[in-house]
Amino acid sequence: MFRGAHWSCIALGLVSLPGGARAAEVPASAAGMLREAYPKERQTVVNVLKRLYPESTDEIDKLVREIDLQKKTRVEQLGLIGGLRGEVAIGGFYSTGNTKEWGVSGTGAIRREGKRWVNSVDLLADVKNEDGDKVTDRLAATYRLRRNFTASNWFAAGGLSYERDSFAGFSQRLGQFAGAGYQITNGVRVKWDVMAGLGLRQTRFIDAPSENQVGLYARTTFAWQVSDTLKFAEDLSVANGKGNDTYRSTSSLTTDIYGGFALRLSFIGEKETQPPPGRKKLDTYSRASVVYVFQPH
Repeated sequence: MFRGAHWSCIALGLVSLPGGARAAEVPASAAGMLREAYPKERQTVVNVLKRLYPESTDEIDKLVREIDLQKKTRVEQLGLIGGLRGEVAIGGFYSTGNTKEWGVSGTGAIRREGKRWVNSVDLLADVKNEDGDKVTDRLAATYRLRRNFTASNWFAAGGLSYERDSFAGFSQRLGQFAGAGYQITNGVRVKWDVMAGLGLRQTRFIDAPSENQVGLYARTTFAWQVSDTLKFAEDLSVANGKGNDTYRSTSSLTTDIYGGFALRLSFIGEKETQPPPGRKKLDTYSRASVVYVFQPH
């Protein structure tokens, strides 16, 4: 938060440069500021520069894209650990549906984003407290691989997933998917992509026979940087096939607190069209979490 204010002050100093706000070209010093700023600080610098140089907004956006592309190229040249970024979050949640309870949730996400290849791992663990008993009954892990194509918005994607949710009625669910996607927009403030392809699932139910499925898997992710410190995100997916279908939606609002720390409010809805007997179709989770974000310069 204070670093963002620091960059704003430096950017405002550009007013004193020859030509001031009337200049059409962005000075070299401004480009240097954008390159030196941390990812979270860069948006603050961009906003100030666009106010100072309103005739050069396209040039500023182009410069930001060039910087991002250069960073992604450097990531691909690093080792396996180099260039990793991600987040760790811990918070509480309230669940309705098959259970009504309070609990603690922990999530982790690691991402390595190069120019062509993007690898990501997402982890989740819910520790629930029901009638005074603590139980860990919901675990999830997902690995995703994305291959971007040069000078194209199309990409190929695939992944593996593991879930365990005893209250939803299954002790194990494995998933595999592969398909193609399209990057609808990849702007400074708004990012949106969609993908669809073949999906396989192997589910081991607790009170019902195991089920193997072949069908359609589709997913869309949307992120909107509302302001310098506020971000809205939506992750919607569907696994459709013969038998039980699964729909999942995660909506979140994240606001920066200080440094790499942020506060996140999220709402998750999960629907099983044919759950085991005695189980409800819809589960919802409301969470408030403290998030720590780590990323390379």
